[in-house]
Amino acid sequence: MRPVIVFLFFTILFLSACNNNKTEKAASLNEPSASPGTDSSPVVTTSPLNGSWDLINITDLKIALSKLYPRQKPNLNFDLASGVLTGSTACNRFSAPVKIIDSSISIGELGMTKIACPGDGEQKFLEALKKTTTYALVDSVTLSLRKGDAEVMRFSRKQKVIL
Repeated sequence: MRPVIVFLFFTILFLSACNNNKTEKAASLNEPSASPGTDSSPVVTTSPLNGSWDLINITDLKIALSKLYPRQKPNLNFDLASGVLTGSTACNRFSAPVKIIDSSISIGELGMTKIACPGDGEQKFLEALKKTTTYALVDSVTLSLRKGDAEVMRFSRKQKVIL
């Protein structure tokens, strides 16, 4: 009796796998095929903006950055191939869609964790981030986020640790 149950189990497993394969093939046949030269998806190039950046300055602060963020500074991580900006406010993690056109930057609605944060460091960082409309790479390791031509925040490229 036991070998029969094992046989039935594997037969059902095999048939369900075959059935899923047929469903996937049928779905792919119903999708329009892409012919060369008609792909409407944008071509993504590698941008020097991609990667991780640590905050080094918020322009309008009246308090030292080290006092506002005593343990950890806010950071950004750009993944322009996916059109996503992630990062940390030094307390909560966030993610948002981001669009870069020339030197303009558009950051969409932030999705964030909801940890209660001491002080007003998170609020100051988020206010500055919301003001951002343009960016400039000062050099290969310094990023300036701006509102028009006025700098709002400055970041340094996070160095990769090689072990």
